[in-house]
Amino acid sequence: MRETGLRRHDDARESYRKALALRPNYALALSNLGNASVALDLVQEALESYDKALAINANLAEAHNGRGWALCRQRNYDEAVASLNRALSIKPDYASALANRAIALQELQRFDEALADGDRAIALAPDDANGWLARASVLLQIQQIAQASHDCEKALAIAPDSIQAHSVLGLCLAGLGRVEEALASFDRALDIQPDLQSAISNKIFTLDFVPDASVEQHQQARRVWWEQIGAKIALEAAGPHDNDRDLDRRLVLGYVSSDFNAHSAAFVFKPVLQHHDRAQFEIVCYSCSSKVDATTSEFQGFADRWRDASQWTDDRLAAQIRADGVDILIDLSGHTRGNRLGVFARKPAPIQVHGWGHGTGTGLPTIDYLFSDPVAIPFAVRHLFAETIVDLPCFVTLAPLPAGIARAPMPALSNGFVTPHQQDFG
Repeated sequence: MRETGLRRHDDARESYRKALALRPNYALALSNLGNASVALDLVQEALESYDKALAINANLAEAHNGRGWALCRQRNYDEAVASLNRALSIKPDYASALANRAIALQELQRFDEALADGDRAIALAPDDANGWLARASVLLQIQQIAQASHDCEKALAIAPDSIQAHSVLGLCLAGLGRVEEALASFDRALDIQPDLQSAISNKIFTLDFVPDASVEQHQQARRVWWEQIGAKIALEAAGPHDNDRDLDRRLVLGYVSSDFNAHSAAFVFKPVLQHHDRAQFEIVCYSCSSKVDATTSEFQGFADRWRDASQWTDDRLAAQIRADGVDILIDLSGHTRGNRLGVFARKPAPIQVHGWGHGTGTGLPTIDYLFSDPVAIPFAVRHLFAETIVDLPCFVTLAPLPAGIARAPMPALSNGFVTPHQQDFG
């Protein structure tokens, strides 16, 4: 479903429309029109085509499969799984539906089921790159990086111009510490599709591991994201804000993150949320990940309002932020996994800020301020940033470690020498 044919999707749409003009109730043509539309990111049009096809033939497995993948593109993973289950109930050995369901289940943190679907998709259709790609994506997320890299190579042997295979391989190579090769993989994906949002963000994050990368290089990569992605979104964004101007009310702070769980970034921004002055600020948290754990419950306790946005489109999330009357919207992800920078490009709040989660800037002119300090971002390079830098007394804050944890002595005291540390990129 994700990468097929010669990518002449506009031509394909025209051909299917001509076929439907001659035969309006041709369900398979409607389903194929949906496939071509989804490939062009016209997801809502695609869903309409699939629904029309299914109204004519409710047992058309191809339409259920296409609908499932379109719903994945909208982050509606629960409904996507339901559609893909329907496709597989009609056609149990449908490799494409298995590969698509693997991706949906992965996003729902159902990794064992996702891996089983990937295995079966490959067994049924070993010459289909999408099965290898689906399994690679799951393996990468559960930190089986070497095996994920192998699956990407298998996908590329089948489809050398697969955008997703180059992009996922880049993530694998970065995880293995092969940073320059990772950047080359992202560049290969971007040569094929210059506006591939995930590849641009992944390249930005991977540059953090290049020792001699300059601030100019980092910010130039962020400008590419804005030029290729953000600026186009901003053109269609909603207009002025109508926030309450009452000077005596509490300011509404909105925090957007996929890391309201046991994640390294959460340990940095957790004390900030925990110690807000509740007399002056109302806290709204927009959680963008399906991962829920004990740390998530702690964050829910800090919030006055909690929004599970893990299966919301960017449009829906931006609309909810406006409806919530958020005065200051804070991004906690930057270009890390699960970011919602597309929402910040829409400017749903009058003041927008980035802080703590990544800390090296987003490159979005729609984000007004960047929390930092003179050590993290020296004054001499601040003119390169899209955001205005705001220095905090202490930029990196950490939640105290639990009481009772024993402190081990340094090995060097007994060994008489310092032991080199192997960097873990996993």
